[in-house]
Amino acid sequence: MEQKVILSIVTVTYKPDLAELKLFIDSFYRYNDLGRDACLIIVDNSPLGSWDTSAITTEYPDVAFIPNPSNPGFGASNNAGFEYCQSEYVLFINNDVEFLE
Repeated sequence: MEQKVILSIVTVTYKPDLAELKLFIDSFYRYNDLGRDACLIIVDNSPLGSWDTSAITTEYPDVAFIPNPSNPGFGASNNAGFEYCQSEYVLFINNDVEFLE
């Protein structure tokens, strides 16, 4: 599902700490002043079944979640996220941060 947006935010995970990942996503929602013109993309390099991904996909249906269990590496996974949304700008960011106002 490709969409045209102003900003794509790409993060890569591997067996993430669920509480930390939710803080990251919640801060995106809280401080996203672009609305639907911003796209949050999570590329997950974890082996299938290694964590409950439905905790993210169900709670945050607007977040693009790309399972990538072949784990081709950090750079290749960022490229997979980059290709998901067409945008003017792309932010590659670790998911252990929180956005602030």
